[in-house]
Order: sequence, then C-alpha cells, then structure tokens
Amino acid sequence: MLVALAIGPGVLGASLGLAVFAIVNHLAVALPVAVTSGVRYRKVLLASGPIAAIHTAGNVSVGLLAG
Repeated sequence: MLVALAIGPGVLGASLGLAVFAIVNHLAVALPVAVTSGVRYRKVLLASGPIAAIHTAGNVSVGLLAG
C-alpha cells in the first residue's frame, strides 16, 4: 500500500505495489517452510521462485483488468 501511494494511482502504482507485496510475502513464507522442512532458506526461495512469479503475474493481470 505504501508503494502504491508513493508512486500514485494507476497501472504503475498498482503493479509496483503488488510486486513489492509479492517479494516480501515470498521471503516471509519461505522462512517457516525452510525451518520446518530442514531445507536451506536460499534453496526454498530458488525452488519456489518461478511458481511465485507466475502466480503474481496472474494476480496482477486480474487486478488490473478488474480495476
């Protein structure tokens, strides 16, 4: 929300706001996954990165279409 407010309304603000949210969310979710699975944090980030990017792209497109 802060990024979207700083950039301004519109497609650019919405896209960058969701991108920052997605990155922070990905970093935060990977930590408990790494701890509970015994896999290194970096490996979890790299393994789930492509799927997270596709998921975020879908969310951005739906949000912008609805917007």
